[in-house]
Amino acid sequence: YLSVEGNFYLFNLKAKIFTDQNITLEHFHNVRDIKLVKSKDLIAILGVKKNSNGCGTLKLESYKYKFSKNKLKIFDRNELWESEQNCKFNSKTSGARVEYSNNIFYVSTGIFQSPVNSGIIKENWSQKNNSSFGKIIKINSLTNKSEIFAKGFRNPQGLFFYKEKLLGTDHGPKGGDEINIIKYNSNY
Repeated sequence: YLSVEGNFYLFNLKAKIFTDQNITLEHFHNVRDIKLVKSKDLIAILGVKKNSNGCGTLKLESYKYKFSKNKLKIFDRNELWESEQNCKFNSKTSGARVEYSNNIFYVSTGIFQSPVNSGIIKENWSQKNNSSFGKIIKINSLTNKSEIFAKGFRNPQGLFFYKEKLLGTDHGPKGGDEINIIKYNSNY
């Protein structure tokens, strides 16, 4: 278990207790998602970073991990991607989910600020190609190069692969949620 504050705990199913692993990711304001890539002994952590100027960013990091004798160790931090700053940020609308396939991380991002009128904001970041907010970002884990994979999202809360298709959920503009098949270069 990884708490919103960035503290790692292991849950013992037999004893039904959490054990603090004494690992804290203090540089995150909160943690939005994690992805365990067992084939590479890798854990990716997507979090909100609050900067000293009060602005925020979304950040994806990966770590190597080892697990033995009910103890987790993380090491070799790799900073894969970071969004531009948003000084009106609200981490509740950051979306922020992470998925992985074939050396590629996919990160969902929301509008990252409090919406009015069911998600309409004057900045309209989800439609701007110079913003990473309201997007699915594709990040190559070998080169750390990123690009916009899809755009037009408000607050995507789910991201997963099903039968080799990338699916995502998003809070719709009028209260209804959406389930989308995410396709490259598409606008939702």
